[in-house]
Amino acid sequence: MKKLFIILLFAHFSSLSQNEEDILYDSAIRKYDLNDLKGAISDFEKVLDNNPNNWDAYYNIALIKKDLNDIQGALTDFSIAINKNPDYKEAYLNRGILKDILKDYEGAIKDYNKTLEIDSNLTKGYINRGISFYKLKEYKSAILDYTTAIKLRPKYAKAYYNRGNAYSLIGKNKEAISDYTYAIRLNPNDINSYINRGILKDKILSLKEAVFDFSKAIEIDNNYPRIYMLRAISKIDLKDFEGAISDYSKVIEIRSDYRDAYAERGIAYEFLENFKAACYNWNIAAKLGHKNAQEWIELQCRKDD
Repeated sequence: MKKLFIILLFAHFSSLSQNEEDILYDSAIRKYDLNDLKGAISDFEKVLDNNPNNWDAYYNIALIKKDLNDIQGALTDFSIAINKNPDYKEAYLNRGILKDILKDYEGAIKDYNKTLEIDSNLTKGYINRGISFYKLKEYKSAILDYTTAIKLRPKYAKAYYNRGNAYSLIGKNKEAISDYTYAIRLNPNDINSYINRGILKDKILSLKEAVFDFSKAIEIDNNYPRIYMLRAISKIDLKDFEGAISDYSKVIEIRSDYRDAYAERGIAYEFLENFKAACYNWNIAAKLGHKNAQEWIELQCRKDD
């Protein structure tokens, strides 16, 4: 749950006394902390009944509506807060986040632009704008924003991870690997950086290093089927077919309906010339709807039955 903006700015005209408005504000914060979100909104609305120019109250109501997944309501209240205080950087930032959620990436970028116009040192503004550029496939613009975020906050692991993803998609594998490595150094439990670095290591045929990265990711989360699948592929390329079979078997243990695991385990058995086991796995894969398994059965299995 997002922390409410609790700095009180009551220079506006209000029919309530300062003390009465403070009491209502404090009540709203307490209710929010107790997860009484509707009660908190009610108290903030009482503040607005008496002081309709209190932009902080609109902002806090918007944050709560966001928590309640009332995205349109939150957008409306962030906009009102901005109208009442055109220099409200937090409101622009959060409205941008909501526009990004709604896939209005260009609208989000406009709000982040305004945020950064007000405060050019706001790291989150660059990170969030970079994410929206990334989703628009404007990877070079995303890299520029992530780089600025890193200059402002050199130990921001997420910025390195995000920039690594953007570098990867424009074919700059060396730079991407470097960023994933730095992200891992800053956050040794960054499973996604291990996975993505492993994928790139496999791509450039540094297969043992890829296996290492996937193994480190498995240490962090040993119930994530995709990592075992990725490690198995690297093991196949290393001709470690038994090791690959072990990984595919682990995937099946986690998810018994994972058709690709059966299909690829069959391929590993085929490399070992264990055609009976290969066909057994392909038959299961075919029953689960794997598009190539039936063809493999027809080519390899009937003659071996």
